[in-house]
Amino acid sequence: MIAYLDSSALVKAYVEEQESDKVDAVLNSEALVASSCVAYAGVVAALHRRARKGDIGAANLAQALAEFHEDWPQFLPVEVGQALTPHVDRIAASYDLRGFDVIHLASAVLLAQTGRDLEFWSFDRRLVDAAAATGLVIRP
Repeated sequence: MIAYLDSSALVKAYVEEQESDKVDAVLNSEALVASSCVAYAGVVAALHRRARKGDIGAANLAQALAEFHEDWPQFLPVEVGQALTPHVDRIAASYDLRGFDVIHLASAVLLAQTGRDLEFWSFDRRLVDAAAATGLVIRP
């Protein structure tokens, strides 16, 4: 089984918040964890944004970044490239999503076409709704 986690889901593994326990459980499961390469920028930016807002301190930021950097090579990366182009075009035309969210959804759709069971993890309501409309299995 593939667990596709977008940036909003991955952040929950590094900053304690509602639903973090569910993300931790999937990361510690037998599932193959996948995400688009753009998730790297999304997670790093989100962690720094939380530090700037005062939600996490400097020590917690450093620890979260270190843990993320350690975990990142273990995830299955979905490259942004020609294979995504038709999915990006269709998804961008069909749903009101931001650019990175289009890439996340296109990446998950591409992986789902491999025939392996895939669960889509996101905590962004618009992205979850669009993913459900494409027929992806939504978790948590």
